[in-house]
Order: sequence, then C-alpha cells, then structure tokens
Amino acid sequence: MTSLSKSKLWEKMQEYYNNIGPEAWQEEVVPLQISSNKNLARAYANIILAQINDWHMHNPQTNEPFYIIEIGAGHGKFSYYVLKCLQEFFPNFNLPLNSIKFIVTDVAEKNIEMCEQHPAFKDFINQGVVDFAIFNAMDDKEIKLRHSGQTIKQGDFTKPIFMLSNYLFDSLAHDAFQVRDKKLHEVQIKIDSDADWEEYFAKAKFSYEYLPVNTDYYEDPVLNQILTSYEKDLDDNTFMIPIGGIDCVNELKKFTSAHLVLLLADKGHANIALFDELNEPDITEHGSVSLMVNFDALKRYFLACKGEAMLMANTSVDFQVACYCTEPKHPIPHTKHAFMQELSGASPQDIVDLCYYNDEVSDFYKNLDQMLAILNLTMWDPNIFHDFSEMILDKIEEEDISIEQDAALLHGMQIVWDYFFKLEKTADLPFALGSIYYALDEYELAIKFYKLSIDEFGINADNLYNLAITYQAMDDDPTARDYAKQTLNLDPEYTAATDLLAELA
Repeated sequence: MTSLSKSKLWEKMQEYYNNIGPEAWQEEVVPLQISSNKNLARAYANIILAQINDWHMHNPQTNEPFYIIEIGAGHGKFSYYVLKCLQEFFPNFNLPLNSIKFIVTDVAEKNIEMCEQHPAFKDFINQGVVDFAIFNAMDDKEIKLRHSGQTIKQGDFTKPIFMLSNYLFDSLAHDAFQVRDKKLHEVQIKIDSDADWEEYFAKAKFSYEYLPVNTDYYEDPVLNQILTSYEKDLDDNTFMIPIGGIDCVNELKKFTSAHLVLLLADKGHANIALFDELNEPDITEHGSVSLMVNFDALKRYFLACKGEAMLMANTSVDFQVACYCTEPKHPIPHTKHAFMQELSGASPQDIVDLCYYNDEVSDFYKNLDQMLAILNLTMWDPNIFHDFSEMILDKIEEEDISIEQDAALLHGMQIVWDYFFKLEKTADLPFALGSIYYALDEYELAIKFYKLSIDEFGINADNLYNLAITYQAMDDDPTARDYAKQTLNLDPEYTAATDLLAELA
C-alpha cells in the first residue's frame, strides 16, 4: 500500500501517452469534444484579452509578448482554436497578434511531433506566434522551443503568463483522503496488473486501506490548512487533493515576476456538498485513467496564497471550468467580468448535453431551424457540424428550404471550414461539407470538398460516387462516367454507381 500520489498509476499514465501518442484521439479512445471545442476556446480567448487589458491599465507598454503556455496540449486542436479566436478578436483592440506567444507543450514526443507538423499551425508558425516544446511542468526548469531555438528560463518574464490546462489535472498525481467521524484518514492504494501499457489500466485491480493521519500531512502549510478545513467542514466524505496540478502551477509561475493565470477545464467537483460519501476514489478507465479534480481545493489554495479564484455559477455539473490567478499586483476587473460573461450561463457540459445523448447525436431536433439554432449556439463547431451533417441533409430533402436557411448554411459552412483541424480519423469534414453543398445545388463547391475529402482522408467509393453525381448534375457526363467507373473499380458491388452508368448510357 502507498499514497495515491506515490503509486505507479502516474508513471503508467505517462507511459501510456508516450506510447500511444496522437492515436489516443485519432481513434477516439480518449474523449476530447467537451474540452476541445469552439465555445470553450472563445471563452478562454476573451478571458485572455480581458487580462491583457487589466495589465495595460496599470503597466507601461513593453515589447515583451504575453506568453500563453498550454500544458499537456496533446493533440493540439484546442491550441489551434484559441489561436484562431485570438486572431479574430485582436483587431478589435488594436492589438497585433505578435503581442502574444503561444507555446504548445506536452511530455510525449509523438504528440509534439504531430502538432509541429500539422498544417493548421503553418501560418502561425510563419508569423512567429506559436512554438512547441517537450515540457514537464513538475520537473523542468526551462522550456526549449523547437522552432525558434529559444530557451525560456525561470524569471525571464515580467508580464503575466497564461497556463492553459484542459483534461490534464485529472491525469496528474492526486492524494486521496476521507473524513470519518470528523477525523482525517488517508486513502492508500495497491495496484495489481501484469499487462503491458496498452491494457495495463483495463486489467488493473485496485485495493485500498484507510489510515488515520494528522492535518500536518504536507510540507506546504497551505495544503495542511486545506486539510484542516475539510476535517472541520466535512462529515463522512472522500475527497482528493490535486497535488500534481498544484506542483505544476508553483513551478510554472517561477517563469515570471508578475502573476500566473490558470485557465482550467476538467471533470471535477467544485461544491463540497457533492463530494463522495465514504467510497473508493473514482478512477475512470478510458484507455488511460482519470480522476475527478477538486476545484474547491484549488480555490482554497489560490485564495490562501492571496490569489484569485473564479468558478462557474453552476458548480453541480461534472465538467467544470475555472480561472485561478496567483497574487496579482493590481485589480483585474475585466478578467472577472469576462469570466462571468462567458461562464455564468451555459457551460461546455450544457452544450454536449444539447448535442448528444448516451454518446450518440441527439435526434430530437425536428426541423432545420432547430439544427441551425444549435449550430449557432455552438459557434459552428466543426465536430458538431460533422456529427449533425447527415440529419441536416435529411431535413434539406424533407423540407422546402428557405432563402434564409440557405444563406445561413452557406455562411456557417465557411466558418466550419475555417476552423478545420484534422484529427479524428472518422471525422471526414470535407465530405460532409461537399454533401451539403451538393444538396444546396452548389456543385462547384461540392466538387472542391469531395476532392478535399480524397486529399485529407483518402480515396473511397463514396467520395468517388458523389463526384460522379455532382458532375452529372453539371451536365458533364463524360467526367461523371469516369468517376462512376472508378467507384466500381474500388467496389464492384456499389449498385448506385452501376445504376448511374446505366442512366448515363
């Protein structure tokens, strides 16, 4: 038996991500939509801009950029979304985009290689706005940027730095405790698994012991203060201390003489009334494993260190978003207002619940106007658009589409494509766009996107056949015949292509 934070769980977690790399998300083994979507990216971008405004109100202008460092960026999609939103917003404040420097970091070499080579980042790289680094915030004392060759050391910055962490703290070291009859106990763990990295967690068996401990458990007096408060405030409950995430913050803030702004989105608890009763720690397996993050403990930690803590108004949902600041030297009213504006109403959990049910696309939207409303609410998020595209096609065929609906779709699809970031192997967004353009009689655009489908996701019978019927609609029968024949070469049983050839003959 050992403390949860000292168990081999975290070493095996890093081994898993080092080995699987981007495949964890490309094959949709690890969930990502709730933490990597346009709504959340826009919220972060607005909070970042508000913090920059707060800084400029109290400090002279300098050429030093504001550093935005995503820790555990993984697949890089969320980094790209935030950059796109900042690029969109900055002109409204007369800010050049190079007033920021966005650093995409991860501990896994495979992940950083994919991000660095991803074509979506190309323009940002050329502008010197984004760079990449292998970085472990708990251990590394410097950040070596792979593109510029710059080495960032502790104490290098005089402006606030932004730490972005989505679905990271739930995978970093935690300690587990219980309060039993107003007495603090540590939950110690034993892990049995003889499987390799790929199936280690699926086959792992966990056993626990509960040992009485004092509230002076840590060397950090602030953590002990939190344990004391929980021993007093709780009756019979289990709770976590996200010690790995706290260590990351304490190490990263050493890079600046100003303060650190942590933007955190993760599964977790922000209300102590929702802490588990005397149950085992909630370790969820999904390829790797994750735990519920204690947002309340983080709030107590930052406030005890004379910082700031902003939590969503809805503290009852499982997915929480928060903004924490280490001790700022000036008021930050714009930051607080931006957080309240962005996250006092609908949350990322609400968006997912509107769009999906039991991990399937919600099918209770009865007409095209309702679907357009959802797409507007989700800022025309590419993944959500892709998942709804078949239902949109069905509604276009069922209804007499209006001029207004046609214009809304054409406008929205431009936004969708502008934010395209190729990741999941099954999310053929160009094909979905091509199909809807075809349904709207926009044949040239349909051809463009069917060919992009081939370029991005490979040739298959479906994109070849759809090219054939699009050329037929444009009265280009020879080209239509050629694509129909190519379809049958790939799939001789594709009866629609056989029927099309007969019709063309």
